[in-house]
Amino acid sequence: MKKIYLFICDFIAFLLILFITLNIQIFALNIDSYITYFKIILPFFLVSTFFMWLFFVYDLSILRRKRLKYGVFVFIYFVSVFFSGLLYYLLVRLIPYLPTLVSWPMIVILKTIFFILVLAIRIFFRHILKTNVMIFGNSPTINELIKEFENSIGYKICEIHDSMEGLKKFPKSKKLLVIVSHDLFIKHPKSWPVLIEKFVFKGIPVDTDFHTFKAIMHRASFENIKNSKWLMRSIAFRNQEYFYIRYVKRILDITLALIMLLLLLPLIIFVSLVIRIVDREEVFFTQYRSGVLNRTIKLYKFRTIKKKNQESENEEYTHTGRLLRRFRIDEIPQLINIIKGDISFIGPRPLWIKDQKFWDEHIPNHSVRTVIKPGLTGWAQVNFKAPRVYMKYKSNEMTKEDIMNEALTRFSYDIW
Repeated sequence: MKKIYLFICDFIAFLLILFITLNIQIFALNIDSYITYFKIILPFFLVSTFFMWLFFVYDLSILRRKRLKYGVFVFIYFVSVFFSGLLYYLLVRLIPYLPTLVSWPMIVILKTIFFILVLAIRIFFRHILKTNVMIFGNSPTINELIKEFENSIGYKICEIHDSMEGLKKFPKSKKLLVIVSHDLFIKHPKSWPVLIEKFVFKGIPVDTDFHTFKAIMHRASFENIKNSKWLMRSIAFRNQEYFYIRYVKRILDITLALIMLLLLLPLIIFVSLVIRIVDREEVFFTQYRSGVLNRTIKLYKFRTIKKKNQESENEEYTHTGRLLRRFRIDEIPQLINIIKGDISFIGPRPLWIKDQKFWDEHIPNHSVRTVIKPGLTGWAQVNFKAPRVYMKYKSNEMTKEDIMNEALTRFSYDIW
């Protein structure tokens, strides 16, 4: 519901900006003119809304964090302006008189003011999203949640109890979230009737630590990914999505990959020439990685590592290697892998075979990440940096605990 309120506020801001801008431009504006301009400008608002939704600007958990990622808003603004430009020139061809009604500079001005207001709305929402939290029970997941709440401006832990037995009072607040450990009622059976009387019958949200962590963090907790029963139950429901994964997703993958190959062909030719002339290396190189159900796949990439020490502990970048990797240009040849069916656009990144085997031995249930087809990019890549490879684990470059936590965090996003 709160997301709907957020969208309504954005829409009101759009209407207000449009009204003020047109009044300044035309001075005397009647309702018919306003409706005409509204119909023309509405598609550009929808473009902005689509990208805000795509990059989680309507995600309330992001607004609750102590640090708001302003760079995300800037990125969405420029992406929205770019695609609005494409839309504008498309509409100009369809509606010849459009430039006399609405100019391209006017659309940019409207979008700029709109995004400033969007940011202001979210800053305001951050101050009214405070939720009191009561925690009952103990678990590693609850400990993780407490750390996250401490780094959030949206949650305030008011009480922590081992059980609900003997509970007489609680904060009388509409914004109250009750979190119970998944094993609370096994350890404290008398907590159940108290939960019903004090919270459930009064309409106060109650949830388990596992589900709350997933809902807020958009990943599984470390305790979750070690719980084989929980994983089995989650994966068992995937049969409902079989048709989509088997057919619809595959058709989308092939179609998009062919379109992107065609559009990126000039860049592919340019990069190939640069690698041959500047680096004096072979243009492409292949890596054997772990695919669906741990089957070996051959992954194609632009060469960024010198051939003499490829896949060794002393990898050395080519002259253009760091630049290609920084902008992910080296991943473009994997469009061929998508067409072949080795990988999809979206899915857990396929690991180097030695990495996969190593983490399968050191992280419980790690092989579960191969139950679906790997992807060109995935949820872990969007939310988390790439962890160190197992070779770093064996060296003294980082502590083993830090490297293990990085691998666990990536796995927790993959599971989600």
